[in-house]
Amino acid sequence: MGVVQAIQLDTGNLATAVGDPRARGKGLVI
Repeated sequence: MGVVQAIQLDTGNLATAVGDPRARGKGLVI
């Protein structure tokens, strides 16, 4: 589960960096 959460965090950070409002903050969702 930890790996999945890490991937979600990476995805959220990437989305935030890109500026996609739809994907932003997804990493915070468990």
